[in-house]
Amino acid sequence: MTALVGGLIYGQESTILAGNRARAIMLAEEGLEAARNIRDEDYANLTSGAKGLVISESLNRWEFSGVSDVTDVIFTRSTTINPVGSEDNKKKVTVDVTWSQNPQRTGTVSLVSYLTNWQATNMASIFSADTSGADIDGADNTKIIGITMQNIGETPIVVDSIETEWSDAPGGTKIEAIQIGGITVWTGSDPSKKTQDITDVTLAVDADPTAINYFDFSDDMTGTTVTLTFTMSDGTASPSASFKP
Repeated sequence: MTALVGGLIYGQESTILAGNRARAIMLAEEGLEAARNIRDEDYANLTSGAKGLVISESLNRWEFSGVSDVTDVIFTRSTTINPVGSEDNKKKVTVDVTWSQNPQRTGTVSLVSYLTNWQATNMASIFSADTSGADIDGADNTKIIGITMQNIGETPIVVDSIETEWSDAPGGTKIEAIQIGGITVWTGSDPSKKTQDITDVTLAVDADPTAINYFDFSDDMTGTTVTLTFTMSDGTASPSASFKP
């Protein structure tokens, strides 16, 4: 009989613990959504630090208040805003929910999201090109490989053209082809400082970096300095990236 009662009590406790965890996850998700709503109202409200959340009765919207908020007596939620590096238009939002599972144990749920100042966002501002791995193709010294590009924002972007500039190459060197993501997006015969109107390349949100398989030139590019400028379909251009492959 004692074993049966103990089993029933344990089963009830397990059900309560699972229910509390599900409630905590819901509160954390609600916290992220509240931060998005506050961002949409005014990005300037996403100031750094730990925040509590309340719904303004007069304005019927989420607002920050204090450093945490309490729900159903046992759940404490803290929403922390941090800058992302030196970027002015991107914030890291972490929502932590804690509760007492029993006198010896505390439950914790933590969710993270990144929010951008979408009202100030243009495509170039959320475009990133990584040239740190740029190299000469070991099988063909006319090709530059090892470059990737990525969307680091919350809206899709479209790369419309690439301006290529180089120095210290043999006289008369021209760019002849560009391949991105396994697809040849441009062919021709352009000298340095010309813009290649490539087949549009869409970079999706939260996608892995897209490989620029190669820039193919007419001559050996060993020892050269190359500068790339990417222009998006909205007309904005990324800062020029210079490198030595």
